Amino acid sequence: MRNVKNYFVEVKVGDRENGSPIMKTWHSHDLVNFSNWLDRKYPSWRYMNVKDKDTGTRLASFTQNNRPISRQL
Repeated sequence: MRNVKNYFVEVKVGDRENGSPIMKTWHSHDLVNFSNWLDRKYPSWRYMNVKDKDTGTRLASFTQNNRPISRQL
């Protein structure tokens, strides 16, 4: 069985009328498929911060132009 890492992902999906960000959070083990899902569900998403699920340490940040190229970090 392969070792699958699960990540905590924070995503800025838009802005409120007062200018504050709309942030949503998910867990994901496949960053490429997750970013493709974001494109379908939230086409105007701005960035996503990927954190270690256990420690909360920020591991990476991605945008629509700087996308994950592998399923896991």
